[in-house]
Amino acid sequence: MHSMVKGLVVSSAAMFAVIVPSSAQAQSQSRLCDVDQVGVFENRIHIKCVPIADKAYTKDIPYYAMRIDKPKAVVDGIIALAVGAKQTRKPLRIWFDFGDYKSVPGCQGNDCRRLVAAALE
Repeated sequence: MHSMVKGLVVSSAAMFAVIVPSSAQAQSQSRLCDVDQVGVFENRIHIKCVPIADKAYTKDIPYYAMRIDKPKAVVDGIIALAVGAKQTRKPLRIWFDFGDYKSVPGCQGNDCRRLVAAALE
């Protein structure tokens, strides 16, 4: 049963892309993320990325988080994409607001930014 669920998660993630309004993407930055950790908490989800050696900010900012009061399809989709990326070892494209960490509970200014969207490449 566990392997069937795991297969479903990977299959769903591979076919799912989170779409956000162009205004949200225009106000955000993106990066490729080798997913190290996917966390689901009472008030947020987070993705921890492996640092990229030649990009210093990726060492300083490994966490990207989203409040779970966002639309369920977006939150569930990002979780599925992140788990799929970790399982398949494919990079996840994430969009984030470099200037915002305060709007996400538990996101600290020294190591976290607000996650806006994700896509499995």
